[in-house]
Amino acid sequence: MVNICVKDCITARVHIGHLSKKWDPRMSKYIFSKVGDRHIINVQKTIEGLEVACQNLKEIVASGKRVLFVATKKQVRDYITGIASEVNMPYVTQRWLGGTLTNFITIKKLLKRKDYDEKTINSESFKLLNKKERHAFVRRHNKRNTILSGISEMYRLPGALIVIDVKKEKVAVAEARRMNIPVIAIVDTNSDPSYIDNVIPANDDALDSAKLIIEEIKNSISEGRQVYLAEKEKNDISNKNDADNEENKDLKTNRKSTDSNEKRIKRKR
Repeated sequence: MVNICVKDCITARVHIGHLSKKWDPRMSKYIFSKVGDRHIINVQKTIEGLEVACQNLKEIVASGKRVLFVATKKQVRDYITGIASEVNMPYVTQRWLGGTLTNFITIKKLLKRKDYDEKTINSESFKLLNKKERHAFVRRHNKRNTILSGISEMYRLPGALIVIDVKKEKVAVAEARRMNIPVIAIVDTNSDPSYIDNVIPANDDALDSAKLIIEEIKNSISEGRQVYLAEKEKNDISNKNDADNEENKDLKTNRKSTDSNEKRIKRKR
């Protein structure tokens, strides 16, 4: 269960959609009414969609998978970076690099190159380069680091994508669909919800709206992480006990073998 109500959604301006002339007809089932020239989102549908999304995220994270935050809109960029870092999940908030999911092998090579460049900059041999070469190298590294910093520890494909604006992040959504990665997204009235696995109908422009929804998502990720760590600790203890039992069995077998050999030697004497 999520800890928000209709009043919270109204206060955070979750219900305010786009102008009616910019709407996508496929969002009609999530629209409550039209006031003036603007559509009003049914916040009850928002809460229902958020509950389903949070439950799915909890299960995904509890299974040991990671989720990727995708939000390159300026108004939510810094906030998403902070939230993703807080729950130790990868994120893309600067620019979606084409092939991040569909060409992940190349992305991993770029990440290795980034790590190598960092070591090079901190090495003594780097100081032997002239000023122009050092400046060009650092500039190239910083540009690469800006794009890849959020996914620097993403060693495998994510278990799900969390997207703030599906219209702006259409390339990321397309890649996720191609790789059969579920997409959980905040979808406004001007977007197509057909390609989204978990639709959370809401205002994707207001920071307060995004904060209200992402806070609930963050909590579900934290809960899933706790379940995963508890299960992992339980398995580690079980494996340790099994290893101890095997070791004890080996010791008993060796003792029996030693006793048997001693008896044979005594008989011969």
